[in-house]
Amino acid sequence: MTDFLVRFGLMVLVVAGLIGSCVSDLQSVDASGIAWALGFLLTCLSPLFAPLSASAAATLPKAVTWSFAVAALALLAPVTAGFAAPASAAALAVVVWLASLALQLLLACAHSLARTADPNVARVTITAVFAALSAAPLWLGHAAQLLGSQSGWPSRIVALSPAAHLGSAIDCDLLRLTWFYANTPIGGLRFDYPQFGSIVLSYTVATVLLLVCVQWVARRPGAKVLDLQFARS
Repeated sequence: MTDFLVRFGLMVLVVAGLIGSCVSDLQSVDASGIAWALGFLLTCLSPLFAPLSASAAATLPKAVTWSFAVAALALLAPVTAGFAAPASAAALAVVVWLASLALQLLLACAHSLARTADPNVARVTITAVFAALSAAPLWLGHAAQLLGSQSGWPSRIVALSPAAHLGSAIDCDLLRLTWFYANTPIGGLRFDYPQFGSIVLSYTVATVLLLVCVQWVARRPGAKVLDLQFARS
């Protein structure tokens, strides 16, 4: 429990520091944008701090508990601060919970399969992949502009981005916020955000498949789902 609280406290401090450093930029963003930023940062950073178990049997309970804690903060903080209505914050928390859980199961699979000596490699890699997918509208924006709205590709690119999933859940028009509108042409095109139901279904399917993968990896000869502690010298 102490390890859990320390990790959670460190993650909260990092998220608070990142939001605090951008407070001047966030002043021009509506309330739903701030709630989105909190949910995105919590989800993105959760695999860096999440405690995992040395056995597959104990991995899921720990991952579920950690994801619930992360989602509870994504729910309570925006509602308490008045950034989101309870219903919108609840939708955000559901997506945060599912995404965080999927990332932890992916982390367990990746680390066990790679058998890397440094457990932080798996943590950083998963976080970097999540961030890169979230930024898909930025690095694929000009391709979407060339293909045009009629091609359907702007909507497909947006659907690829976990950041857009979180924005859709909190009813935040993410790609038409000032910063995103200035840095990707997708905001000026016609596209649709993925629906909440399809987002939940997609993450649920991904979570089930990753849970099966964790069980399969654990049954391999000599395989272990190791505790992903910070690297020790």
